Parts: sequence; C-alpha cells; structure tokens
Amino acid sequence: MIHEYGYFGIIGSHLQTIATTYDYLANAFIWLPTAMGAVFTLQALEPAMPIEKTRTDAGTTTYQIRHQGLFYFVWILAGIGVLMYLLLGGITAALSVISLFGLTAIYFVTRKLKGDREKLTAYRLTAFGIYLALLAYGYGVRTGYQDLAKAEDVYAIEQKDSQGQVTRQLVLLRIFDKGLLVRDLPAQRVEFLRWDSIARLSRLLPNPRAAKGYLCIWFEVACGRRGADTNFEP
Repeated sequence: MIHEYGYFGIIGSHLQTIATTYDYLANAFIWLPTAMGAVFTLQALEPAMPIEKTRTDAGTTTYQIRHQGLFYFVWILAGIGVLMYLLLGGITAALSVISLFGLTAIYFVTRKLKGDREKLTAYRLTAFGIYLALLAYGYGVRTGYQDLAKAEDVYAIEQKDSQGQVTRQLVLLRIFDKGLLVRDLPAQRVEFLRWDSIARLSRLLPNPRAAKGYLCIWFEVACGRRGADTNFEP
C-alpha cells in the first residue's frame, strides 16, 4: 500500500483509483516473499542496535540503545548511493535519500533514549517499522521513475474502435483487474486501457543485449546504452 503511494505519486496520483481491492490483495501475495525477506533483514539488524545496561549520573542502573558497526555500515552505504547519484547521475536517488534520511533520524532519536528494556525494545521495533515503511515508499518512487523512463517490455496491443481494430506498440507498466496501464513512447504519455477495449495482446521479443547488470538495476550505474540498443521490431 505504501509502495503504491510512492509509485502513483510519480506516475499520477489520480491513476491510483484504478486499483481495486483485488489488485491490492494480488500485490500482497506478490510482495509476500519480499516482505518476509525484509522482516528477516530487520531481525538481522537488531544486533546493530543492542540494548545495553548503563548507569545514570545519579548512579542508578538503566538501559540505553547503542549503535554498532553494522548500523554505521548501512548508513554509509546509503550515503554512498546518494553520492554516486550526484557524481554519475541516474534516474533517481529516492531510495538512497530516504534510506539515508531514515537512518539519520533513527540515530538521533534513539541515541538519547533511556529506560527499561521492554520500553526500549518497543521503541526500536517502532523505529525499524517506520524505516521499512520509508523504504517501501522510496522503492515505489524509484519504480515510478523507472517506468516513466523504460523503453523495454513492449507489447503489441490490438484495440477495438469504431472503424475496427488498430494495433499499437505500447510499453506495459502494470496489469490491473480493470485493464492495463501502459506507456505510449511516441506520445510520451501514460494511458489506461480497459479490458473491453482490447482485442488481442502479444509481446514483442526484446533483444538479449538489453539485459542490465545489478549495478545498473540497484544504483543506476554502468548502464551504458544497452537499454537504448534494444530492437523491438515484430
């Protein structure tokens, strides 16, 4: 849900009304492995913010959240992502910027917290939950920018009109219960096509040279012109 707000904030906020309850449920199942991976990642990050016993100025015993090496490593990694975008460019640095902002906020909010272990555990869990929500929003923003820029995943779509059928080559962005969200490359616009207006849908096979490396997918670095060299002639 949070991802969708980030995505449609870039594509067009009014287009979000296209999505039905079925679409959100379908996306929930699609995102289930990713969500489980995020939960395991957050559990792995717990040692990066251990709750340790300490003493106050009055000599009483209390607990405080500490920040260990893994926390700083992820923090620095987010900063490197922002720096690489500033130096090398790319589609967007939304995910790295939000990650850097979230970790910075968590650091300054939690570094002064003191109290009993149960309360601090709840604070830490809340901080991780907010950070995960920010990452989901940032990933949605990045996906939106990527969909507005991509030229691959082209489909030949036969549409019904008053004069018969017309075939258009369109970039498929999303599939919804009510129809297709597509991008018209020549017109440089995003369109929604209802299922009852579509007679046939077929995919144009891409050139294998369009494959992107993980540096390009994750950091928008070393993409070259492979995506631009794709030949989609039917």
